[in-house]
Amino acid sequence: MKFSKVALGFILVFSVHAHAEKVNIKFNELSIHDAVKMVGKITGKNILIDGEIKGKINFVDNQGGVEKEDLIPLLNAILETKKMTLINKGNYYQVVKSATAAGEGLPVSNNINTGERTMKTVVFQLSNVNAAVIRTKIKPLLHKSAKVVSFKQNNLLSITAYPSTLRSIKKLIDKIENRQAKKSKVIHLNNARVKDVFPNIQNMAKALFPQDIISEKVDVLQDISGNAIILVGQSNNVSRLERYIRELDIEGEGDLQKMHVIPLANSNVEEMEKILSKIVPQMTGTGGPTGATTKGGKPVQKAVIASDLERNALIVLANAEQYQNILDTVNQLDVEKSQVYIQAKIVEVNTNLAENIGIKYGLNGGAITTNGLFSLAANAGAPALSISQELLGFLNGNQTTQFDNNGNAFTTTERAFEFGSISKVFALGAQLDLLKQNGAAQILSRPSVLSTNNKESTIYVGRTQSILTQSQQST
Repeated sequence: MKFSKVALGFILVFSVHAHAEKVNIKFNELSIHDAVKMVGKITGKNILIDGEIKGKINFVDNQGGVEKEDLIPLLNAILETKKMTLINKGNYYQVVKSATAAGEGLPVSNNINTGERTMKTVVFQLSNVNAAVIRTKIKPLLHKSAKVVSFKQNNLLSITAYPSTLRSIKKLIDKIENRQAKKSKVIHLNNARVKDVFPNIQNMAKALFPQDIISEKVDVLQDISGNAIILVGQSNNVSRLERYIRELDIEGEGDLQKMHVIPLANSNVEEMEKILSKIVPQMTGTGGPTGATTKGGKPVQKAVIASDLERNALIVLANAEQYQNILDTVNQLDVEKSQVYIQAKIVEVNTNLAENIGIKYGLNGGAITTNGLFSLAANAGAPALSISQELLGFLNGNQTTQFDNNGNAFTTTERAFEFGSISKVFALGAQLDLLKQNGAAQILSRPSVLSTNNKESTIYVGRTQSILTQSQQST
């Protein structure tokens, strides 16, 4: 018995849901004014009519009746033909003109499926497109009685229209929003420099994707500090362009320029820079002539050289091959220079007593020639200077054994020292005799100078003395 009650309850519930309450209606030349009254009576809704509604309608029901909840939307469709609509005022409905319905306090929501199926205002929040742009695009699709307003600050779009119109507009906006959805991706380069490949990537993006279609366009940005490329666009387009970037990010051919410092030990940095500045502009990293290019067609950047006077060093910006060429050249030029050390004596002589200065000297000399043995000796109050045997051998000359074209040996002698017409060995001793008067001669200084090869040097001995050129006296 209990089972029968449960089964009977299920049948009753199913019957109620399966057979919703329907009304069989058929309009034939029925006035619209009477149709409003009839719908209000069937649905039990209070309807306020302001004035006479002219016109007649015909309605044929071929589906076995109309559900009661569809009568209000049906009446709205009838009133729409007369540019009128129903507005839900809470306890009653009011028939107003469609053109003024937006100002009659229509319900506002974010969902078109909520509330009564009457004219309403729906607010759309746009994320990927400009609300003002969408407003101008969809306005021609709306009924004359519909209203559309855009809010720039919040990117909102407000549309006042019938539910059927709102549903169509929502589908259109959803398609545009989804189509305009973009993503950004940062692609870090491991081998190439971003400023080298950035122009090529920009040109490729313009060639692959139409620039006049916003949804298809891919924006390309560069991050120089992070050596990365930033892509903004649709996922498919970004992935397509990323594959091209990966192909460009290959290991270079040694044309990456870096900074180097080359210290100089024996040369002046300014002079070295002048020499290299004439050579470096004609040199490229590939060993080719000026304007040479790599295999990829990119021109090779020229090396740049600057001088650091404080550290006496060269600062070089060049690729690996350019730097090695410059370094080899600098090493060959920056060698130790030959130096000459000169020491002198500056003597002040009393000219009044110069005639009283006597000279004592002694000399001896000798030579062996094919004509015989010659010798000379003299003494004028001072012994002759003695010369060692090693120095005598050097002064006499150097003997060298050579061979002629026939292989016969012969010896030549080259003198290492000659003085005027004297070409034989000599020794000279001289002394200045200034003993006749004290103070006849005075040594002022013993200056010295160290000079390098092919460089002019000057010995300066003196003092700075101020000279009065103008004076002024006042009382």
